[in-house]
Amino acid sequence: MALKALGVKEGDIVLCQSLTFAATANPIIYQNAIPVFIDSNYETWNMDPNALEEALQKYGERVKAVLVVHLYGLSTDMDRIMNICNRYNVPVIEDAAESLGTYYKGKHTGTFGKFGVFSFNGNKIITTSGGGMLVSDDEERIKKVRFWSTQSRDAARYYQHSELGYNYRMSNIVAGIGRGQLKVLEQRVAKRNIFLNIIKGN
Repeated sequence: MALKALGVKEGDIVLCQSLTFAATANPIIYQNAIPVFIDSNYETWNMDPNALEEALQKYGERVKAVLVVHLYGLSTDMDRIMNICNRYNVPVIEDAAESLGTYYKGKHTGTFGKFGVFSFNGNKIITTSGGGMLVSDDEERIKKVRFWSTQSRDAARYYQHSELGYNYRMSNIVAGIGRGQLKVLEQRVAKRNIFLNIIKGN
């Protein structure tokens, strides 16, 4: 939905992190766009800003978005990523599927780019059993995404659809489960951080 909201279409290039799950890259293909994979750096395990800038220099105006990932809840170097993308006037989508509750310099991951994407799948830090959340400061784009994700049903007295729609709604029941789990988010983030520190040798 974020890619569609940015107008990404067939033949466009989206720069995507190489070390990630397929679900990050698949939506690029859904739009018939071209994923170009950017290598990760050692410090964050996430997109290497130097490799990103090389790709932006190489592909120029064909790049319509940059899709970064906060892998395993570890934040990407968002200062450098945002600085580079702003210079090239390319919007950023943050795949924050695994980083709910993570901060980068006092600000939540998923709130730096044009869009942030969170997952509530069964293997995430909190779950609704499936589904997720798209966030943005762009109220008009979010309104449009909400329209698309609810079958693009027009405001008519009968069933009328002037655009292609999707059934990406979250039911009230599973949303209630998610709201209940928010109460334990901080505890689970603390446990995750202990685990990550052990892996990184800290």
